Amino acid sequence: MPKDLRKFKNVKIDDIGSNEGRKKIKQQVGDVKLNQDQQEQMERLKENLSDYKDKSDKEIYADIKKMAKENKAKGTLDNKKLTSFANSVAPMLNDEQRDRLGQILKQLKKI
Repeated sequence: MPKDLRKFKNVKIDDIGSNEGRKKIKQQVGDVKLNQDQQEQMERLKENLSDYKDKSDKEIYADIKKMAKENKAKGTLDNKKLTSFANSVAPMLNDEQRDRLGQILKQLKKI
């Protein structure tokens, strides 16, 4: 049975990959069995997240904006997909984070 991603809302990026982080995640969501593809995706996610660990909000937003612009130009991203992504992520965020996501979404839709 799939796990509810909202249980991850108290997990910080720094938690992913550390021993303490794994314990914290395991306490919150229990044992999760991943197949090979999921394990590889998790590893790529950890690598991608570590790239942003020391970046400022401004730098992260610039990267997001650049990726959105490139993917819209390729036709692999549109406003419907942006809205769908935001709607799927929003339940895992607190009010402040949801507000920020809404602001970013508005800006990305204008690209």
